[in-house]
Amino acid sequence: MTQFSDEEKSIIGMYNTADRVWLIVKIKEAIPYIEDTDLKDTAADIVSKLVGMTDKEFADLEV
Repeated sequence: MTQFSDEEKSIIGMYNTADRVWLIVKIKEAIPYIEDTDLKDTAADIVSKLVGMTDKEFADLEV
C-alpha cells in the first residue's frame, strides 16, 4: 500500500480528497506555480503516488 509522508498528507488535506483523479488534476495544475523547489518536488511525488494507486486504495487512505 502506498504511504504518504506527513508533509504529503498535509498537501493532500488542502484539497477535496473525495476523488483521486480530480486531486491529480488539481495538483498538476498547481505545480507550475509553486516556486519552492522542494515543495514542487513533493507535489510531483504525490501525483506519482496517486497515479500508481487504485481508487479503492485511495478511498482507504486516512489523510
